[in-house]
Amino acid sequence: MKRLAILSSALLVTACGGGGGEGSSGDEITLRDGDAEMTVNSDSGDLSLNVETKGGSFTAKTDNDNTEDTPYGLKLASDAEVMTNMKMEDEGHMASHTVIYTTSQSADDMMGTYRAEAESAGFSVTQSGSMDKASILSAKRGEKEQLRVVASPDGSGKTTVNLTANITE
Repeated sequence: MKRLAILSSALLVTACGGGGGEGSSGDEITLRDGDAEMTVNSDSGDLSLNVETKGGSFTAKTDNDNTEDTPYGLKLASDAEVMTNMKMEDEGHMASHTVIYTTSQSADDMMGTYRAEAESAGFSVTQSGSMDKASILSAKRGEKEQLRVVASPDGSGKTTVNLTANITE
């Protein structure tokens, strides 16, 4: 329960723009409780969560300015505006990587692009379709690597794309 409180507090700090007050920049807030530590950098809005336990470690980090580091090296649309770039690691191994961005390209165009990229990277498409206005693509490479792409119009003439990679060890 305490870890949930730490996570909630840090997310609230991020949403409110940090804790440095007016005119400050580069503020960093670190919350610690036992074996959990969360750091929020209010200047960049990036978040870092580190949990160390007797059973191992878990790390989640955001790097929202990074457009080069993407799930499985998939390319973002040329006009991508990254909203979130988050990696989660378990014992130092990548467990999940999500990039969410907007583009002026259509959801159908993005799904065609990512289907082709996934297949050329050795993924097999396991699910493809649409639900409501969202287009969904799921793919698998081997027994451990999964990819999910969701693209949907955002109502302002842009498309929101969510790329998520999951690796199970």
